[in-house]
Amino acid sequence: MIPGVLFIDEVHMLDIECFTYLNRALESTLAPIVILATNRGTCTIRGTDVVAAHGIPVDLMDRLMIIRTMPYSLAEIVSIVAIRAKVEGITLSDEALQFLGQIGAQTSLRYAQSPTLHHLSHELIPFHSVPFRSLLAAGTRYNS
Repeated sequence: MIPGVLFIDEVHMLDIECFTYLNRALESTLAPIVILATNRGTCTIRGTDVVAAHGIPVDLMDRLMIIRTMPYSLAEIVSIVAIRAKVEGITLSDEALQFLGQIGAQTSLRYAQSPTLHHLSHELIPFHSVPFRSLLAAGTRYNS
């Protein structure tokens, strides 16, 4: 075990054997700081028939501190996308920023910035020629 920070996303996908190992690892003198992330409420712990909060065994759950995160507001998403565009050297109109903010509010920040800024910065496609409005109207989620 290497000391440091261990981040496990989608922790509800771990099975009971992984949780057993994780519990033992947390007892080690070299135990890392462990951050678990999930978007599940109550679900079955994989490899068992036990239903538990976030799909995490109760003995491990008792050792955790839950930090609830809140979604970004539209203004915060617009600000984040504007900062990212500036870092990437992309000039976006206010209309484009507002539209990307709406994408972020309806889906997630990942979908507001990943495909759009990637296309605009690497393929030099003008914003008005990207068919995002028709994709959004169809309810399609953007894949990065």
